[in-house]
Amino acid sequence: MDLKDIIEKQKDFDKMHFGEIKLTPDRLLYLMTCLAGETGELANLVKKYYREKVRNYRLSTDGQKDFVSLIKEELTDVFIYTMILSYLLDVDLEKEFFNKLKKNEERFKDVNLNTNL
Repeated sequence: MDLKDIIEKQKDFDKMHFGEIKLTPDRLLYLMTCLAGETGELANLVKKYYREKVRNYRLSTDGQKDFVSLIKEELTDVFIYTMILSYLLDVDLEKEFFNKLKKNEERFKDVNLNTNL
């Protein structure tokens, strides 16, 4: 299954559960806020992980999932909202990824930061 197939599955899911989603300024604002919220949740998990590792604080979880599972879930939420925005804005993510990769290859051609962060 490729990315276009995955996006179609998401589109079908959205249509079945939420009806036909029309892109309006309010809908765009809502989806961008959702994307920002999910990105914030992901960043918060990383912050807590950093705090635990560096400052010996405890990472609180819901008791059912480990840290990696929580990261996977939040990262997937970010991906889902990205897919929704891409199909509503008629953005071909595969094509745009390769366009951006080409730009980044040129931009970073002289950069080598193979360091342990």
